[in-house]
Amino acid sequence: MGLFNLSYKQEEVEARKTIDELKVFSEQWSENPEIAFNYAKSLVNYSAKQEEVEARKTIDELKVFSDQWSENSDIALCYAISLVNLSTKQEQADTREATVGELKALSDYWIKKILRLL
Repeated sequence: MGLFNLSYKQEEVEARKTIDELKVFSEQWSENPEIAFNYAKSLVNYSAKQEEVEARKTIDELKVFSDQWSENSDIALCYAISLVNLSTKQEQADTREATVGELKALSDYWIKKILRLL
């Protein structure tokens, strides 16, 4: 999708505007997983460019979105990648451990989900 690629190349302020456009599209076409996935990917890339505090806010936004698409493994993977990226920015052990705990909870959810399918 063009807006995802554009958001990747833009500076922070312009990227946020493009991401907001993607969010609107994902809300307008809420049943379209491709649009949702592109919005999620744009949040991952955006958070990777941000400092820790701002990245945390973007990742919180991604978590809400991932919860809305709880059956979509691609969006869950975007959330997981953002958590890994965030953990590399965190210098305080307690905040890093909390982020790793979020990642473990997400992993546990998907493992249980897969095991139920077997």
